[in-house]
Amino acid sequence: MSKASENVSEWLRQPVEQEVAQGELGDARRNRVAGQIVARLSQQPTASLANALEDEASLEAAYRLLNNEAVGWQDLMSGHVRATLERACQVGQCLVIHDTTEFVFAGNSYRAGLGPTTTLGQGFFVHAALAVSAQGERIPLGTLGAEFYTRPVGPKGLRLGPHRRVKPHQLSQHPPEAGNIPPWPKQSRRWLELMQSIEQQRAGRFECIHVMDREGDIYEVLQAATQFQARFVIRACQDRAAFHQGELTHLFELARQQPAQGQRHIELSERSGTARTYGGKSHPERQARQATVAFSSTTACLRKPDSKGRTPVGIEVNLVRVWEPRPPAAQPAVEWFLLTTEPIHTALEVQRVVDIYRARWLIEEFFKALKTGCAVEVRQHESFHALSNILGLCMPIAWRLLLLRALERTHPTAPASLAFTPRQLLIVAHLAKNLPTAPTLAQALGALARRGGHLKRNGPPGWQTLWRGYRELLLVENGWMLAEKRRSRSKNL
Repeated sequence: MSKASENVSEWLRQPVEQEVAQGELGDARRNRVAGQIVARLSQQPTASLANALEDEASLEAAYRLLNNEAVGWQDLMSGHVRATLERACQVGQCLVIHDTTEFVFAGNSYRAGLGPTTTLGQGFFVHAALAVSAQGERIPLGTLGAEFYTRPVGPKGLRLGPHRRVKPHQLSQHPPEAGNIPPWPKQSRRWLELMQSIEQQRAGRFECIHVMDREGDIYEVLQAATQFQARFVIRACQDRAAFHQGELTHLFELARQQPAQGQRHIELSERSGTARTYGGKSHPERQARQATVAFSSTTACLRKPDSKGRTPVGIEVNLVRVWEPRPPAAQPAVEWFLLTTEPIHTALEVQRVVDIYRARWLIEEFFKALKTGCAVEVRQHESFHALSNILGLCMPIAWRLLLLRALERTHPTAPASLAFTPRQLLIVAHLAKNLPTAPTLAQALGALARRGGHLKRNGPPGWQTLWRGYRELLLVENGWMLAEKRRSRSKNL
């Protein structure tokens, strides 16, 4: 069992609001209010603040905090980031998965500070780094950092849905946005600065491997990673000029010339088919299926873009190709080109690189937990500042949702003791019907999901039902512990 698996039950027992309440907000009252918001939202992640908070005074305090110019999303996330670093230290080695997503907010009224999105709407973009255990199970550890950005409004104004456009002169009539609105950066900066920040924080504390999709295939990012000796697995997007054994070639051609070192099966998720114009990334539609892929590897030196000669000047990398020799009819074939610093001497080492990249899907689940599990995109706050602050508070809640769901999906047959203490398993047995004496993780979590309102005929449990059932377990456990303390005091009298 990995170190992450050994610590899961401890992480789940710690109140998620405790991380937020220890953030760097500059005032104990702000920390208390932030903790209260997260405590209530963690019980009802999709609820509005008005429904989640108990009284008018708590609601007013929450709105004051979210709109306070002196409090930003970085401050509200600081406690969670620090706790994630501690969890990474406990594990010893982790994957740091980077990606960018957009948050789109509906409505016909403009919200101060938001910019255009890739769809017809207003919103902002988040570039985040999710830590995941590297050994054994891919257990989420939390968020190690994030950057929020808005795209500039063009001369034609801002589209708010298909039938409404706000002109630039109309935007200037709105009240100014509180705080600073981060501008849309050069693409390389998003990936480079967050990686650099994480490398500085983790130095001497734990090992990590940065995992990026095709948007991270930027020469400046690869060069910076090489300079501060960061480890990485990055999917190649550019068919770069490269040197191999002193000969100038191109990356994809070189990879396709290598013989297969073996085959394996991988699970592919369903994809509806989308295109992201801000990253130049396209995803063709496909059905969920199990694919048989081959893999091969070699080494290459990526030629420096401004180098026109035939001298091998550039970045030394290992190159792994993964492809599907016989895809089903009418389905796009899998073909990945992975740039990495990880060893590729044996077939097992190459498969390890492939598995590291396959863990990237977890950050997509994390974004889904924020958007669906925490309902961030349906919140009605009227400014970028307030929306980014509520998103900062939802980050640790989304991690906890992801942690529960990841356990349910990746370790269904593992013993329930992986995530539950003996006392908790006794409580689950009392709350559930027909639970076996030694339940599996799937059986225990299924029992909790049923307590949260899940019906078996509806398929696997979702975010809300798992979380509601788990919160009930913690509530009963707290009552149990209080009863034990009272009984112990009575005996001592």
